[in-house]
Amino acid sequence: MRQGIRVRPTVGFLSTWSVYEGTAIDGYTHTLLQGISAAARERDCNLLLGCGISLPASPLESRTVWPVPGTGVDFVPVGPWNSNGLIVIPDDLSDVQFEYVQDLIRSRYPVVLTTAEKPGPLVAVDNAGGIRQAFNHLLQHGHRRIAFIAGKSGRGGDTAERLAAYREALRSAGIEEDARLIAFGEHRREDGRIAMQQILSSGAPFTAMLASNNLSCLGAMEVLRAAGRRIPDDVAVIGFDDILEARSHLPPLTTVRHPTFMLGYQAVLSLLDAIAGKQTSETHMRVPTQLVIRQSCGCRPESTPVTTLVPPPPSDLETTQTTLARAMAEATLVEARHSTREEIETLCLDLVRAFASSLGRNDPAPFDAASRAVPPGIAGSQGEPRFRQHDGRRCPPRNRPTGAASGDRRAVAAHGDGESSGGGCHTK
Repeated sequence: MRQGIRVRPTVGFLSTWSVYEGTAIDGYTHTLLQGISAAARERDCNLLLGCGISLPASPLESRTVWPVPGTGVDFVPVGPWNSNGLIVIPDDLSDVQFEYVQDLIRSRYPVVLTTAEKPGPLVAVDNAGGIRQAFNHLLQHGHRRIAFIAGKSGRGGDTAERLAAYREALRSAGIEEDARLIAFGEHRREDGRIAMQQILSSGAPFTAMLASNNLSCLGAMEVLRAAGRRIPDDVAVIGFDDILEARSHLPPLTTVRHPTFMLGYQAVLSLLDAIAGKQTSETHMRVPTQLVIRQSCGCRPESTPVTTLVPPPPSDLETTQTTLARAMAEATLVEARHSTREEIETLCLDLVRAFASSLGRNDPAPFDAASRAVPPGIAGSQGEPRFRQHDGRRCPPRNRPTGAASGDRRAVAAHGDGESSGGGCHTK
């Protein structure tokens, strides 16, 4: 090979669960892959995606996908022979599959895991921090009897960390744990209903509920309403994940936002460091969560904090623009899912400067150009940017990702520019 020619690293991604149902992609993985793709594109990497497909209405857990053929396994050709490192979702690994991953790690092949379900180099969500934020918010509302809808019974990873964080929050607040107020919702809506029925049947009093994810939370809320408990008047509620339905629910659900996009993004950066020999098998990184306050916790719309701008001296235009851009970024971060704070602040400052230029020149072109330069995913419903034209009409979303996986029950998507596609619904 000639010296001076850079070889693009290839990042592999493996998920044993059925990411695709037919041609529809699971929502959690879609957002995770958007983060992975963004980082791969920025760092000029090749990207190989190995994930499972289930047929519509078929059991999602009936088969698994893996880079080693076996009984009941759909083979996907993404592994150490064609990638420089692997990002693995370890939640549903069998013992044999986990041993395969451990063999790779022992051989010093770069691997990053995205949950703490199994030991190994880790880039994961700060579950403890998210639960602590939510619990403390309920304490601020005066609640001491706080029920908890836990995740998957007998599981580690996110489930175990969130339950442990709830128990630690009880201890820190000097509240005695009441086992009757803990039930497992299995991170599914129907099991959230069963979990809340169990808690209500115990007769244990409570004034607030914290759930390990949004689906089980929404199921539990249905049972609370059926039992005549008003939300938030009788029971304050906070969930975890921030799926789309959390925003459209009545009342809108206060929730801990799972930083799925940033999780994928940071996983790539960490893996590239490992490929470059900058990290070891002891790598552990946590991606911070954000408490998104809506109304199910008892907060009212009028009580939402509003950033107050202190006008700088009129002559200091740059300071004025920077102050306004930071306030815009702070407001945008409440709903932004696919960008970092620094990126949003830079984009907001560009918009403010362009707006000032348009006003000064009496020409809408600078602001219009800056608006159209905002990348997909910064604003709008479900990550699709929508901008108002000057006559008030909405422009259609641009640069919508397209494409679908092919194959009978397995999918491999290879991208040289870090692009991925799809849409759907799954939560962590």
